[in-house]
Amino acid sequence: MTRSQPYVSRGLTLTLPFTPPARSDNQLELMNAEFDASNGLLYTFSKGRGLGDCGIATRWQFDGSEFVLAEYAEEKTCDAWHSSDDWPTLWVTQ
Repeated sequence: MTRSQPYVSRGLTLTLPFTPPARSDNQLELMNAEFDASNGLLYTFSKGRGLGDCGIATRWQFDGSEFVLAEYAEEKTCDAWHSSDDWPTLWVTQ
């Protein structure tokens, strides 16, 4: 959304800079999104199932014009063993 009048909103598309394994595209759906306006960080968290032992977690940094991927973690195996804190990080931007 623009910060001055007339206020205009626009759609947000998150595009990964890579195509994750076992996927055919690099588009990411916003799930359980949280925005920290003080740092310009957008977080997403998508559980593969209710236990939260598998899924995808991302962190995006707003650079003034768009969100850039800063971190991507994914656990494919739903094994009732791993929590989201244990998911392997597959991408980190320095």
